[in-house]
Amino acid sequence: MTNNDKKLLPATGSDDVWLGPFGFTVDSDGFRELFHAENDRYMRVLGLIGTVCAGWVVPLAVVTFYIPFFTHDPSAHINRSDFWGVTGGFLIGLFFILLLVAPPLPLTTRRAQEAAFMKYHGGAAGASEVGVRVWLCRYGFEEVTASGVVVRLPYALMRRPVLSRRFLFMGVRSAGRDSALWNSVGVNWVFRPDWDGSGGFVPRSCLDGAGGARVVRRRVARVVRSGRWRYRRACVWAWLGRLRGAWADRGLALMGPELEWLEQGERLNREREQRGSEGSSRA
Repeated sequence: MTNNDKKLLPATGSDDVWLGPFGFTVDSDGFRELFHAENDRYMRVLGLIGTVCAGWVVPLAVVTFYIPFFTHDPSAHINRSDFWGVTGGFLIGLFFILLLVAPPLPLTTRRAQEAAFMKYHGGAAGASEVGVRVWLCRYGFEEVTASGVVVRLPYALMRRPVLSRRFLFMGVRSAGRDSALWNSVGVNWVFRPDWDGSGGFVPRSCLDGAGGARVVRRRVARVVRSGRWRYRRACVWAWLGRLRGAWADRGLALMGPELEWLEQGERLNREREQRGSEGSSRA
């Protein structure tokens, strides 16, 4: 459900609005789709690693089972331990192939994450849907949650945008969640950190007037890529700043516009909290 009425634009201080405002509602089905958009890439990387490492088991299992049928040697048979070993390897190989092609993500056990998602975007406790207003700005994605909180996400901290069936999704880069190798052999090998609901998303139906969702995705991908390299250079200069203080200032200057944009959002939230406390004191 969308509404592109310009009256939705609040005084957020965004002077560099690129697209928006877009007002829409995300329900449980929308959460499931966004959950897949946030997790599918990681699951496919796991599937690729598993297929490369264990994919040879599938053809081996087929060959092992068919050899007795094409030989006349009475000793060519499969005992029980070989049968279960080959069958287990075959099923593991198929599982990794399934992760690579169509990642299965059971959502019946994700009720807590759905509740956390609704809460993150300003929904009431136990809500099954939440309404938000979003913009695509010069420096990043901006959202005003259902509770009125301004959330800003710079392009420099985003992953490559993903197109799902109904949304353009822009996830937040996180070393602890994005790295399949780290989660396989590191401290998170048992439990990968849960998604907290962060990230930007816009319904594809809202982007038709901007040239289409694929056009917008390509434009966002370009600014995400350029912002990411600028952020990495800023991190290098900040690290070199331990040797010479002036070099740290170069890193801050590289990300100066984004930092100012984020500080502006925090200031708007502080002003909102102040107005709310003043209103409650008068009451």
